[in-house]
Formats: sequence, structure tokens, C-alpha cells
Amino acid sequence: MVPADQFPTKAAFSMFRPGINVPTIVLGDFKQIDVKGLSEVDFLPGKEATAASYADLLGKLDPLPSLRGQRGLQVVQLPYADATPFVTEGLLLVPLQTLSDESRLTLVYALARQAAASPRAWINEGLAHLAQAIDIENEHGRKSEVEYLNSHRALLIYAEKRSNLGDSGSKAEPGSEADRSLVSTNDELYLQSKAMWVWSMLRDMIGEAFDISLFSYNAFEDDGPSYMPRMIESHCQRDLSWFFDDWLYHDHGLPNFKVDSAFARSASPNLFVLTITLENTGTAGAEVPVIIRMPKGESVKRIEVRAKSKTTVRVETPAAPQEIVVNDGSVPESETKDNVFKVAQPQS
Repeated sequence: MVPADQFPTKAAFSMFRPGINVPTIVLGDFKQIDVKGLSEVDFLPGKEATAASYADLLGKLDPLPSLRGQRGLQVVQLPYADATPFVTEGLLLVPLQTLSDESRLTLVYALARQAAASPRAWINEGLAHLAQAIDIENEHGRKSEVEYLNSHRALLIYAEKRSNLGDSGSKAEPGSEADRSLVSTNDELYLQSKAMWVWSMLRDMIGEAFDISLFSYNAFEDDGPSYMPRMIESHCQRDLSWFFDDWLYHDHGLPNFKVDSAFARSASPNLFVLTITLENTGTAGAEVPVIIRMPKGESVKRIEVRAKSKTTVRVETPAAPQEIVVNDGSVPESETKDNVFKVAQPQS
């Protein structure tokens, strides 16, 4: 029996939605800081200053503002400094240590996951992890965001290899790609590592239609795996069935790009025409950025290349192209050793 003077004075509760989360109750001698009437930070005695810094940051963060889900979050201190953060519906349990980049990203993840509130794990987890990448981009620039994405590349390659092996460790049966797909997988490692990349590629591919699609999404109307893809295609006015087939409905693996050939010719003193044939030897298609480097400056063109196919494009440049770099790291590949191509001296 707990003595009366030690009985917890505050309780924290997670919201409960069947099939989405497990209800969580936390009891403790918590004090509270309200954050704009939407969120709160519950902390134990002695953590006043740290809790105030969390509350201040919580009031400033709004990851993926286009999402229409709940914006509030209850942050509750865990008593052990080395405890692992835990996120569930409306609730984040976390040791309140001095704010760092890592703790900031934890708050971003929890808030975005709350706002997504989707019954689809690939949407919830993918958007929450993408929110972290976008926050890094906003704070430190595009290069840092791509570095963050690529810090997960090895994990995705490993997850893909593991996903394509059967229980015995042998190659999975042909035709089972749908069972291993992002919309149906129970493999958390595979889900979390791949869903972020899928959303990141979609954001680059469809531009402003990305935010419009998120704003239009209604979790309570989500009646099946194709609900979100249909919405995205309707807003971007583009056929993305090939992309969703490769990355969402089936597990077709990863792309692998290389420049099959490239030659340039001079059309005028300040105009060059570069013809590029780009090959994807991998088993999934993607739209990949291609960087054309010149003596002074560079230009970038996005090129769609389906799995096991080639695409030829012509690009005009103001100076003689010297080098082509396929992929800036924003598209996950199984191999990157063939991504740089030296362009021969332009023909007259």
C-alpha cells in the first residue's frame, strides 16, 4: 500500500484508438507546464529549468503543418536518464535531459506522428520520420537533410535483403512481393527504413501537391491502401501508378542508376546540347536528380527512369558540360559506384 504522502498527484493518459495504439497510463508526482493550451510538459521535482526549455521548443515546433490532425502532445518525464523515449497516441515519455539535436528530433517525430493519426503504418511512420528530415533541412540546409536520409540507406539495403529472404534464409518465393509490401508488412525495421524514403521521394517529385495532399488527407475516410495514392495522383495530375506499384504495393527492391552514354555538341558559343542516356539496372523505378557540372556552376534535371530500362533526354547548357552525377543522395540505390560520368569534349 502506498503511503498517503507518497501517492502520485498527477496522471498522464494516452488516447486510445483500436488498432492504432495501446492505452498507456503514467502516475507520478508531476508538475505541469501548459503549452498554448494544446500541449503540456509534465516533470518531476528538480527538472523545472529543463522542462521549461522543452515547453518553449514544443510551442515553436509545427512539423508538417499541412496535416490536419491533432497538434497537441503531452510530454511526460521518465525518471531514468538513460531510458528510451516511448511514443503513443498523444503521449511522449522521455527522460528530460538538456535539449540536443536528438531530443529535438524526438519531439518532431512525436508531433508529426500525432498529426498524421493514420490507420496506415506507412503513412504514420513515414511522415513522422520525414518530418525529422525536413526539420534538419530547415535548420541546417538541404545537404544536411540528404546526409540524414543516407544515414538510413545501409539500414534500408539490409531491410530489403532481409525482406526478400524466406524464413529459412533462402530467396523468397516468386510472386510474394505483395506480402512483403510497404502496405502490408509487419517488419518494423523494413517499414520504418523504407516509408521515410518513399515520402521523401514523393515530396521531391510532386512539389506543392505534396502539401495539398497532406491537407486533403482525412484519416477517418481512409478506406484502404489506395486512398492516399489516389489522392496524391488527383492533386499532382500525374500518373504515379508505376511508383506506387514498385514502392508501396509490392516490394520490388531498389533502383540502380548509371549513365549509359552522354555526348555534347556546341550549338552556339553560349549554348551546348547534351544528350544523356540514363539506365536503371535495378528492380524499382524512380525519378532521380541528375547534376550536370560545367567549368563554372552546375544545373540539375530530374529524370524518371523505370526499372530495368533506359531513358534518353537532351539538356541545354550555357557552357560545355564536363561531368554528370546521377543522384544527389535523395533516392536510395542498391549501389552508387557508377554514379559519376565524365563527358567528352563537345562536338562542334
